[in-house]
Amino acid sequence: MNKRRVSIPRMGDKYTEAFKDLMENLGLNVILPPKTTDKTVQIGVRNTAEMICFPIKPLIGNFAEALDAGADTLFMYDSMGQCRLKHYSKIQELALRDMGYTNFKMYSVGLQNVFQILNKLGGYSYLAILKEFISFYGIIKKIDKEKTKWSKDKPNIGIIGEIFTCCDERTNHGIEEKIRRLGANPINTVTLSKFLKDSILKKLRLKKPIKHKKQV
Repeated sequence: MNKRRVSIPRMGDKYTEAFKDLMENLGLNVILPPKTTDKTVQIGVRNTAEMICFPIKPLIGNFAEALDAGADTLFMYDSMGQCRLKHYSKIQELALRDMGYTNFKMYSVGLQNVFQILNKLGGYSYLAILKEFISFYGIIKKIDKEKTKWSKDKPNIGIIGEIFTCCDERTNHGIEEKIRRLGANPINTVTLSKFLKDSILKKLRLKKPIKHKKQV
């Protein structure tokens, strides 16, 4: 087992456990932060700018509580996209160091470097890592199949919004379960499997050069 103690922010109970299993299967020593509470959110609120996107607030709280629990290595997803998510890891690292946490390593993880990082920390081959990711993606797809299951006898209520807010029950105040208790069926249109697929395709898509038409 790798000596470094790795943690990730929480993103829904089932997704978080799936990520934990993936990393443990690749030889990492995982310390999950405790479940997100009002205290967790307040840690982020106190240590970030007021107008920054809300998800960074519980995420910083998660990381702070993970470091308190003994983690020394943090993973934050880098979407490589156009929104502020691609800057989260650096903002979080600066905030955590300003809060007094100094003995940790922050990894900004994306398609461009995830195999190298997991190989370095866990020692597994790239092929073994690929096999675990394929299995992991299958698990995520099963979770998301339930989230998007259409009902023929109940009203179907669609959920739309930002990826983290839609996926994390604490952040969305358990909206899926509330809809079920009202006798309707929630259809969560923002799923992790689709988000990961879109991110990978965006990264792999070749950029075509712009061709200018000749003036007649």
